[in-house]
Amino acid sequence: MSVTAARAARLQIDPAEEGIQSLKRPCPEARQAENMEDYLRFLALKVGACDFHAALLSPPLVVDTIWHAHLLDTLHYEELCSTIGVPASVRVLHHNPEGGLDATARDKRLERAKQLYTQAFGPPPGGNWGRGAQKRGGVLAASQPPTTEQKTNASPAVDTINLKIATPDGNEVFYQCKTTTPLAQLMNAYCARACVAPATLRFIWSHGRVAAHDTPEAVSGRPPSASPHSRPRPAAGVSPMPCFAVCAVGHERRRRH
Repeated sequence: MSVTAARAARLQIDPAEEGIQSLKRPCPEARQAENMEDYLRFLALKVGACDFHAALLSPPLVVDTIWHAHLLDTLHYEELCSTIGVPASVRVLHHNPEGGLDATARDKRLERAKQLYTQAFGPPPGGNWGRGAQKRGGVLAASQPPTTEQKTNASPAVDTINLKIATPDGNEVFYQCKTTTPLAQLMNAYCARACVAPATLRFIWSHGRVAAHDTPEAVSGRPPSASPHSRPRPAAGVSPMPCFAVCAVGHERRRRH
C-alpha cells in the first residue's frame, strides 16, 4: 500500500455525524448508505493524496452530486475539512466547476482515484466506483453551438446529439452526448458548471419536465404537452437543436398559476 493510500485508509469520517446526515434533505443520492460511504471515502482519498486544489482526483457521478450538495453547506463543509486534516492555510478541499469540460483529463483523474481507492479500501464492490459506473465524461460541454464543419466531421459510428440549455439568466450552454445517455449526466454537468446543487433546479423539455433517467432519444419521442414551457413546433423538414430550460425549484409551479 502506498503512503497516500495508507493516509486515506486511516481517516475515519462518521456518517452519523449531524452535518453529514443533513445532506439527505437536499440531496436524494445521499440517502443511500453506499453512496454516502463512497463520498466520505472520496474525501479521505483527496486528503490522503494532498489533492486540495482539484488537480489529481475526480469522483464518479453520484459521489460528485453529493459533493456539490455538501459544498453549499459552507460552514459544515469547512469544519469537516478541518477535522479530516486539510491544512488551515488551504481551509477546504477545493472544487473546480470547469473540471468536467475536458473529458479526457477528468477520466484520467477518475481512473487515478479508482486505483487509489483499491489500494486504500480494497477492490470496489461495484456501484459508483465499480465497473461500468457512470462518468460525467459522457457529456461534453462547449460555450458555443457546434459549427457546420463540426457536425459534418462527426463520426457516423457514434449516435450523438447536440443539446442546448437555456439558463435562468438568459444565456445558453451547449452540450453533446449520445442519444441514449441518461439526462442525469447532462443535469449534473450543468449544475457543476453553475456551482449549484441539482436538487435546487428543474429541467424542462418542450414536452414537459425531464426526469434524471430520461434520455434524449426517449424525450424526443414524447407527444407535446400543454406545459407553459412548450415551444412552437418547427416547420416540416426543420430539425432544431433540442433545448432544455432551467428554472429554480418552485419557480415552475408559480408560473402555472
